[in-house]
Amino acid sequence: MRLKQKPQDFRVKELLREGFLLGRGDHRVYRITKSKSTSFEAARDLAEMAGVQVRDVSMAGLKDRQGITDQFMSIPRGKEVYFSRPELKIEPVGFSQDAITSKDSDGNHFEIVSRGLGETQLIRMRAGLDTVREFGYTNYFDEQRFGNLRHGQGWIALDLLRGDTEGGLKRMLAAQSVHDSGPVKHFKEQVWRRWGNWKALREIAGRFGKHHSVFDHLRHEPGDFAGAFKHLATRERVIHQFAFQSHIWNRALDLWLKDAVPEPKRFTLPGIEGPLTFVKGPVPIVTGWGGCLPLPGVHLAGCKDEVQLSYFEKALSRYRLDGAGFEIPNVPGFAFKADDRPLAIQPQNLRARPAEPDALNEGYSCVKFSFELPRGAYASLLIKRLLGVQSNEDQGYDPRRTSQADQERYDEDRYSPGRRGGGHHRGYGGGRGGSRPQRGGYRDSRDESGEGFRRRGSNGGGRGGYRDDQGGGSRRRGGNRGGHGGYDRGPRDRDEGYEGGPRRSRGSSGPRRRGSHPRRGGGPPSDGGGPPKDGGSPPKDNGYKRPF
Repeated sequence: MRLKQKPQDFRVKELLREGFLLGRGDHRVYRITKSKSTSFEAARDLAEMAGVQVRDVSMAGLKDRQGITDQFMSIPRGKEVYFSRPELKIEPVGFSQDAITSKDSDGNHFEIVSRGLGETQLIRMRAGLDTVREFGYTNYFDEQRFGNLRHGQGWIALDLLRGDTEGGLKRMLAAQSVHDSGPVKHFKEQVWRRWGNWKALREIAGRFGKHHSVFDHLRHEPGDFAGAFKHLATRERVIHQFAFQSHIWNRALDLWLKDAVPEPKRFTLPGIEGPLTFVKGPVPIVTGWGGCLPLPGVHLAGCKDEVQLSYFEKALSRYRLDGAGFEIPNVPGFAFKADDRPLAIQPQNLRARPAEPDALNEGYSCVKFSFELPRGAYASLLIKRLLGVQSNEDQGYDPRRTSQADQERYDEDRYSPGRRGGGHHRGYGGGRGGSRPQRGGYRDSRDESGEGFRRRGSNGGGRGGYRDDQGGGSRRRGGNRGGHGGYDRGPRDRDEGYEGGPRRSRGSSGPRRRGSHPRRGGGPPSDGGGPPKDGGSPPKDNGYKRPF
């Protein structure tokens, strides 16, 4: 399955609550239509054109860089702005009495084209549409929430929870990503190699135009790494805090569903930060939960009973943490706040047009979906739930590709006594070092279509294989290897029984993800990794291959 293969494949329109727009008021409201830029970049452009500070621009929520997105922003003053270019359009639509906030959003309308679909995926989609319309789908956080993993930083909040404030700051500033531009890459290399020479780094950051106040603080207060965090943008700190809090929420929900729902009535898909269990019918109702599972606050505040508390404790124990230690008291911007989140989301006006030949992927089909979701729900997750496969957006988390080689991947085996294996180098990950089941493999339950497969071989280069017992379908032998252990998913595989990529030999030609390298590399040092003691080179993402 391919999402966002071109910008027109992913359209989002923000919906405002009735009565928010007025004929006159203290704040001018703009509609922003953008592609290939973030909401923050668009806000910066609006502020510059209106002659105000970026902090004066308010918005109801963030929208993806990829795709064509429509959202609203407000400013309390400044000149009126009209701007129109192919990738950014700004137009005033009215006024409001107060600055726009998330409470003013009624959600989003989506139009999404999913490409590279085989017959098995279409059968699965047709079987699942009525179920999702009636019961909704499990409300996990999807990969957009975990940019820290895609960009090689790992869990900064986990560093801080373990007391490694210096390591967290260093990785936040200097962990490399395959998405870095040349100047950014050079800056990060300098920060990593000269770490501790605060005077030199202050000059380097000054020339770079970012983070100079961090090194100014360390030059005057050496060793006060917690204090240095307050000189990072609040948005950056909050993103990392939310990422780990959301990860723990996902893990607790996945563990609970595996216990609460019999195996024939559920199935599991891989996610960027761990397995995601979906229910084929309604999510179980628990008295007193109100249909919600709280995002955990400090010391797991917000949990409604001992059951919720126990699953969050299980999720934290994977990192040798517990609820009593779930607090970052001395670093500003990392306060965990409890907030209820629905266990399931029911999309409104869910429609899927008849499948058509995919002009971009010969021999495959594409389907256009349209629906509305409330604020905070992920459209990409709904598409994966319907089709039962990963998208090309997913990238499994492997700390060996980041600076945090000591940060374990989430390992479901720790809580699954019926499964073999374990150890902190196992878990979900795409490309080299990804999901590597031992003999016997990973077992998924029957899907709604009844069309399935049982594979022997490797999923990402390990022994054994991926087993999905779905009552029939194909049975394949041999590995499904892409490069050195990664695997491709999508239109290149002509076996409709399994949405996997073709076997690629070491010397085979063909497309490779930008930034990838044909040789092995990027593994941690033999001592377990982490920041080099002698400076050395900054951690690298190593351009690993997406699991599509």
